[in-house]
Amino acid sequence: MKLIRTRYLTYLNQMKGKNKVKKELKKKKIVKKQRDNKDGRIVRVALTKKGKKLRYDFMARRVLEVKGLLDRLTEQEQSDLVNALETAAKIFQKI
Repeated sequence: MKLIRTRYLTYLNQMKGKNKVKKELKKKKIVKKQRDNKDGRIVRVALTKKGKKLRYDFMARRVLEVKGLLDRLTEQEQSDLVNALETAAKIFQKI
C-alpha cells in the first residue's frame, strides 16, 4: 500500500492545477499538509484517516472487480495469466 500511496501523492504533486485539487481534498478532510521537520520550506501532503478509509474502500472494490474477472477464467487460463504477469514483472525490473 505504501507504493500506491507514494505514487498517488507523486501524481497529485505533478498535476496541473494541483493547488486547487489539494485545497479541495484538504477542505473535504481527505488530505492534510505537514511541514518537513528538517526543512520548513517543504510541505508534504498526507492522507487523513478519512482519506485512508476512502483509499481502502476503493482498493477493496478493485479487488472484488478483479476477482470477478478472474473467476471467468479456467484454472489453466488463470495459471497462464500468472505466469505471463511474472514474466512481465521480471522484464520491468530490468528496465
